[in-house]
Amino acid sequence: MFIALSLVAYRVYLLADSLLLPTNEEEIAAIRAIVERQNESAFYRPERKQLGRQPASASKNVYSGDLHVHTNISSDAYLFGNRMDMDTAYRIAKGERANSRTGERIELTRPLDFAALTDHAEGFGRRIACESADLSDAGREQCEETATPSLIGFLKMRGRAEQRPMIRDLSVFNDDVGLERNYAAQTWRQVQEAAERHYEPGAFTTFAAYEYSPALPDRGKHHRNIVFRSMDVPKYAVSGFDAVSEIDLWKDLEATCTNDCEFLTIPHNMNKTWGLAFSGETIDGVAYTEDDWKLRERNEPIVEMFQIKGNSECSVAFGAGDEECGYEQFFPPCDQGQETACIYSTSMARDGLQIGLALEDQIGVNPLEFGLIGSTDTHNSNPGDAEEWDFTGSTALAASPAERRMSDENVTGIRNNNPGGLAVVWAPEFA
Repeated sequence: MFIALSLVAYRVYLLADSLLLPTNEEEIAAIRAIVERQNESAFYRPERKQLGRQPASASKNVYSGDLHVHTNISSDAYLFGNRMDMDTAYRIAKGERANSRTGERIELTRPLDFAALTDHAEGFGRRIACESADLSDAGREQCEETATPSLIGFLKMRGRAEQRPMIRDLSVFNDDVGLERNYAAQTWRQVQEAAERHYEPGAFTTFAAYEYSPALPDRGKHHRNIVFRSMDVPKYAVSGFDAVSEIDLWKDLEATCTNDCEFLTIPHNMNKTWGLAFSGETIDGVAYTEDDWKLRERNEPIVEMFQIKGNSECSVAFGAGDEECGYEQFFPPCDQGQETACIYSTSMARDGLQIGLALEDQIGVNPLEFGLIGSTDTHNSNPGDAEEWDFTGSTALAASPAERRMSDENVTGIRNNNPGGLAVVWAPEFA
C-alpha cells in the first residue's frame, strides 16, 4: 500500500512539475541560456532553398503547403506562451528565419507554396478586448489570467469548452454582445488583411481561414478548418458558440457565403473524435438525415489524415493490414464499454471511405468521397515546419528547450507528438 501511494504521489509531482511554465522574462532568459548550449549542428542540415515561382508544366508540378496553423491569436497558443503574430507566421512560411521566444531556431529547408492560418474562431476579438481602455474589472482579471503562460490555465479553458452547448463568456467584452460581435469581426478582418499582405501571385498563395473548435471530454475534439477561396467572405467567422454542430456550421456558411464566396471545411484529428468522425451522428448524438449527408457532400471534400497528434488514416485494429496503419498511432482500439481515449470503427479516414460507398447505395450520392492531406496543427506560428531533424515542438514554452520536450519525466504527453505533415497539390501551375 505504501509503495502504491508513493508511486501515485510521485506521478502527481511529475504532472505538476510538467504543467509549470516560465511566467516572466527572467525565467524565459534562463531557458534561452539552456537553448544556447544545445548542439544545433548535431544533425545533418539540408541545403535551404529560396521562395520562387515554378514554371507552368503540362505534366504538372508538386506544390506543398500547410492548412492548419495557429498563431498568437489562438487563446490556447497564447496560453502556451506563443507571442508570434500572423505576419511572422507568413514570413516563416515563405522561408525567412525566426527564433522562438526561447531562442530556438525556426526555419524551413524549402519555403511553402501556400498556407492558411487557422486560428480558433472561438477566441476572435479577445485580444482586442483585453487591450481596450474601458475593460471592466471582471474582464481585466480574466485578461490577466490568459496573459500568463499556463498549462493549468489551458486545461481550465478547455474544460469550459467541453460544456454542451458551448457557452460564450462575455466578461472581457463587458457582457456586451454587440461589442463582442464588433471585436470578433475586427479580428476576422485582420486575418484577411494578413493573407492579402503576404499573397505573392505564382510564388506564394494565402487563404482566409479559421478553425471551428467544439471540444469533447478527455481532450477529444470534433474540429474543422474552414478555408475560403477568395477574400469574398462572410462578415463573421462561425465558431462553436454560433453553430451547435457541424450541420449548423455548414448551413450557416451556405447562408452567409454568397455571391463569389466559396469555402470548404476540413475535419482533423478524427482519431480524437471518439468515433464521431464518420458515425453519421452530430456531437450531441443527433443522427444525420439524408439532407445532412448531402450537405456534407457539398462542403467537405478533404480530410486532414495526419498531423502532430498522429495518424487518422487507418488502424490495424479494424482490418487494415499494411504497415502504414501502425504508424503514429495515438490511441489503441476501444475496449468494451470504453468511450474516450480510443479508436472506434468510425474514427479513421479509410473507415469513412468504406462508409461512404455504403451510403451511396442508400441515398444515391457518396458524401464521404474525399481527398486526403496532412498539415501540422502547430501552435508556434511556424507553418510547414514538419522536418524531424530540427523539430522544436508545437506548443511554445510548453515544448522548449529540447531537454523539456524529450524528458522521460514530462508526463503531459508532449513526447508523443510528431512534427506533422503537409498538404500537397499536383497541378500545372499555381495562382
